[in-house]
Amino acid sequence: MIKKLAPKSAARTQSPRPAPDSVSTRTLAPTELLLDPNNPRLPPGERGKSQTRLIQLMLERFDIAEIAESICSAGFLPLDPFIGYEEHGTTYILEGNRRLATIKLLLDPSLVPDEFRRTWSAFNARLRPEDRQEMAQIDVRVYQDRRDVNVLSYIGYRHVNGVMSWEAEEKAAFIAQLIEDDGIKWTYADVAAKLGSKPNYVEKLYVAHRLIEQAKEEKVPGHDRMRKQFGVLTRALQSPGVTKFLEIGFPGDPTKSQRPSNGNDRNLEDFVRWTFGTDSAKPVLEDSRDLTKWGQALSSTESVRYLRAAKDPRFDRAFAKSGGPKEGLIDALMSAGDYLEEAVPLVRQHKQDTEVQNAVARCTDYLYQILLSFPDLAKDQGLELHDATSSPQ
Repeated sequence: MIKKLAPKSAARTQSPRPAPDSVSTRTLAPTELLLDPNNPRLPPGERGKSQTRLIQLMLERFDIAEIAESICSAGFLPLDPFIGYEEHGTTYILEGNRRLATIKLLLDPSLVPDEFRRTWSAFNARLRPEDRQEMAQIDVRVYQDRRDVNVLSYIGYRHVNGVMSWEAEEKAAFIAQLIEDDGIKWTYADVAAKLGSKPNYVEKLYVAHRLIEQAKEEKVPGHDRMRKQFGVLTRALQSPGVTKFLEIGFPGDPTKSQRPSNGNDRNLEDFVRWTFGTDSAKPVLEDSRDLTKWGQALSSTESVRYLRAAKDPRFDRAFAKSGGPKEGLIDALMSAGDYLEEAVPLVRQHKQDTEVQNAVARCTDYLYQILLSFPDLAKDQGLELHDATSSPQ
């Protein structure tokens, strides 16, 4: 058992209330509303596209047919708010793009591309008259500026650490918008405070995002594969061996991470090819569960020499050439710390869940065993170790 002797209090921040004239609730027809062309969930090359293309993307990538099926089966339930902003007299939706696209297509199947027309015509035929009437006018909370801090805070908290969490790459793209937009220019601390996260976590996502952009700008083969495996990239960057190989730092200042890799171009190109593969070369790293070992291999001069010299390099041989378990142990502990850091805000939201409690108990068991080897460290952290503990599950 581990007992915290002196818990620290955590400060809570609140977003300022919007000025009375900066937001209004309006009832608008779906035809008066446009999808957000700068939606962070869109692939970078698709941002800024026409409404017709955005509809196509919603159908192809975001499975809005499941929303249509729900409406046809259970009825239209406007529980979640639509949030938008006005620009030059036009209202764009920031929160609720999937739902808006679904409503538009249900009410007017002529907007559906030919390859989806049959499915959506069937949805339209099943739509009840009362649902058509309910969707004919939509309540929208409209802000005068898409950069309004209350809009950004709401969307960010909901989709970065909230119940409707986006994929990691989408979170990173949203964070990049907040940091790089000349009208916002938030720091990591600003973003973390508004999203209910931590600056270190925000920085890791942003650095991974910028590394992909750097690889894209330098036309590194495989950069598109790296983007598609964003989760693997973020976990790889938790390894000291990987960050050392790429010469990546985490200075706490986004202006210093526009080009995260300070190493030579060859290192970045090799990292992408070996880790993610290219159109003409399969990756050396075949299983992302081996990222800790991979970091150890990349930190070894002998392993890197082998990877570059071999015609068909193998992961096992590269790792074997890295020698000694110490580096692997350090990587494992650093990765565990990073995972726990990311879990802290989510654990608070689900602390009554039995499975979460069991998982925390398992982490506690292992942490206790580690701390037995570091009694002075436990004491410095204000932890009291008792004589007995349960066995790991």
